[in-house]
Amino acid sequence: MDHACLPADVVLPEGVDPSFLAALPENIRQEVIMEQLRLQRIQQRAQQVQQEAQSLGVTEVNPEFLAALPPHIQEEVCCGNVLV
Repeated sequence: MDHACLPADVVLPEGVDPSFLAALPENIRQEVIMEQLRLQRIQQRAQQVQQEAQSLGVTEVNPEFLAALPPHIQEEVCCGNVLV
């Protein structure tokens, strides 16, 4: 990947094409990077929640749905403190 077109302080999230970013105006470039990072965090959290749910025997809850819940509700669902 050639990052020469981008400022040195730009950290590219996984899956972002540097030539695509370099062609964007700075404000849109930052939006794309922030959105990509947000999506990666959601995906990582969904995987983590799915692993936690499986380890607790909670397999009937959709991991994407669970990841969209606030963290304190995720814990309640995973720990069995609420009826699912």
